[in-house]
Amino acid sequence: MNMEKSFLTVDLASQVLAEFNWPNQYELFDEMPDGILMSFENSNFLFVDSASDGDVMVNFLPGDTGQAQSLHLGHAMLIIVPESKRMGGVITPGLEKLGSPFRTLKNTEIGLRNACKIILHHLKHVIEGDFSWVKDYLEHGINKRENQ
Repeated sequence: MNMEKSFLTVDLASQVLAEFNWPNQYELFDEMPDGILMSFENSNFLFVDSASDGDVMVNFLPGDTGQAQSLHLGHAMLIIVPESKRMGGVITPGLEKLGSPFRTLKNTEIGLRNACKIILHHLKHVIEGDFSWVKDYLEHGINKRENQ
């Protein structure tokens, strides 16, 4: 386990998330050391410190995805954003680069902000509770393994 200081708090998440216009009301819960839970009526997003580069990752709860395995924002993006668009350049406008390869307050703010931009740009249907991408992701992963 990475023992670097975490800057991820409910207060910081609350400040950063308030910068955005969310389509539904949400509540924040301190689930540390696991993360900060953003809970909508039909979905949840768990903001977690990245152990490797000071970024913030977003995980989905197994109760939402119906899967025992942990799924995260990157898994959803593989399905929601077609490969042709992912290879073509910027898929989410306005993302910021991290300032250093370590956990810092600034990196945590940037990571939260970037996660919000990705969620609002690509995953509004997930906020509403549409996790249909999970089935496609699982089928995609199975097909990819079979073709190797």
